[in-house]
Amino acid sequence: MHHKKVAYFLLLHLISVSKPISAADNNLVKTIYLKDYIVHCKSEELLVVDKKTFTTHVFETPHFTPSNYLHTNGNYLAWRSGDTNISWNVCTKMDNYQRNKAQLILGAILLFLAVPITVYFLRKHRTKLVVSQQEITTERHSLYEKLFQYNGNNLRTQEIDELFDIQKLSYDSRKLKRHRLIQEINKKHPNLIVRIKDKEDQRKYLYIINKQTE
Repeated sequence: MHHKKVAYFLLLHLISVSKPISAADNNLVKTIYLKDYIVHCKSEELLVVDKKTFTTHVFETPHFTPSNYLHTNGNYLAWRSGDTNISWNVCTKMDNYQRNKAQLILGAILLFLAVPITVYFLRKHRTKLVVSQQEITTERHSLYEKLFQYNGNNLRTQEIDELFDIQKLSYDSRKLKRHRLIQEINKKHPNLIVRIKDKEDQRKYLYIINKQTE
């Protein structure tokens, strides 16, 4: 679409060479030569061409016609529309256009790269979850086998902690972890572990392993 507009501007510019510009004919093109740019003016649009890089862009300029009074200075372009004076820094306009274009290209590249990267990490994360679940399942199965070996035995707190492999944790962490593990085990195997007071020391507990309740 952009290339079609440029071609249309250039075609109208060629036609305007052999026909004088009239205030009533807004379809003609008027050409203005600035310091670094060539501006082709058409009704409500300006085609700006960079002299050095030949970068082109069409800017929409409502209420502008080639018959407007135009004033130029360096890369500045000014005209009057009704009672309004309009001033353009063409260099700034083109810089903004190039910056926005670069940002769009960069955004498109990042989006293009983000999709496969996101898919890769999602698959990797899903694989880790599956592996972790398998490890947890294997670990729990191994724990049940250890508990069944102590069927009918009374284990002290230190022994049950060693069985759960939590003896290296702090006191509060061991207590919380022990409680959660016993809850989880008894949920799957009701009353597999029963806690009772230690008759020798009422401040302590014993843990009875009851495999027959499996």
